[in-house]
Amino acid sequence: MSNIKNKRKDEIFNVAKKIFTEKGYNNTTMEDIIAETNLSKGGVYYYFKNKEDLCMNLLFSITSRYHDLSDNVENYGNSEDPIENLCDYYVNFLIKDIEEISIISSIYIETRHDLELRRKIAEKFEGNNIKHILEYINDNILVENQELLEKKIVYFLDVFHSMLYYKFIEEVHYFEQKDDIKNMFLSIFKDVIRVPKN
Repeated sequence: MSNIKNKRKDEIFNVAKKIFTEKGYNNTTMEDIIAETNLSKGGVYYYFKNKEDLCMNLLFSITSRYHDLSDNVENYGNSEDPIENLCDYYVNFLIKDIEEISIISSIYIETRHDLELRRKIAEKFEGNNIKHILEYINDNILVENQELLEKKIVYFLDVFHSMLYYKFIEEVHYFEQKDDIKNMFLSIFKDVIRVPKN
């Protein structure tokens, strides 16, 4: 994609993030977003056919920055066990106020009754999360039972997302519980037999 197209899409994303934060996803219209950009109505619709399309692309834009776990996880945790470092990485999302994670969470919360949109989000993003975590773990350690590992990752992500929703719905701050949360995450993987790669 050309530089100009990237800049225009980034402008639309930045405006959408701002308005979703101020008004909420459900209360935002495409007209609200168009009015805040420097683009014409046709210019915005050239990139995104409707609010749902914009939402899906925005979520992909945000989450894709976190997909390269091999680089990102290294900044959290210093264990020989990549699963422990992965747990540290996800605890960080729960204890820090990261604007983009807040936006993702608010979209997830507000769209929980839109079953069709939730299905699309689940298909596009939850499968990707599982795939990236599996790749990260398998690149760093040998796991005896891949089927068990995948089930554990699904459960781990369910717990993580539930806690993330609760953080934003109830404005819970997990900082004081971070060690307990990490131990809970680790306990999910306790029966996954793994050995370091040589």
